[in-house]
Amino acid sequence: MQTASITPEIHCIMVEPFMVDAMWEKCLPFIENPELGDIEYMSPGELKQECLAGYAQLWILMLGDDLVGCFCTNFGEASSTVKVCNIFNLAGSGAKLWSKALDEKIAGFAQSHGCSAYMCVTRKGFARLVPELKEAGALFVRKL
Repeated sequence: MQTASITPEIHCIMVEPFMVDAMWEKCLPFIENPELGDIEYMSPGELKQECLAGYAQLWILMLGDDLVGCFCTNFGEASSTVKVCNIFNLAGSGAKLWSKALDEKIAGFAQSHGCSAYMCVTRKGFARLVPELKEAGALFVRKL
């Protein structure tokens, strides 16, 4: 008798602004992940307010019923003719399992909002999991 292996499905879900409060505490350990380095554009409190106001989007990564990661997005302009979707505070466990789902979901989301690319600020190793990501240079930050 053969037994089938049941692997939970990965879901990459955008949290609607009215649900951010309900999800925030569960996402906070990922958002405050020290492995992300010293690139902190906003405090977690400021980021939450941006998501509540709809200026940024909170996304969760679910493996079955388990929250395994989260990240935020917003939109920006790389030039007067190039709109990009920015991904930041991307952290979670089991990235090998959810990296493809994230890439497909965000590529479609960014295109549907008129973006020609998405940019991702995360650990360098993430690029190995999504071959379509190309290193576009080095990011240097000077805090003021």
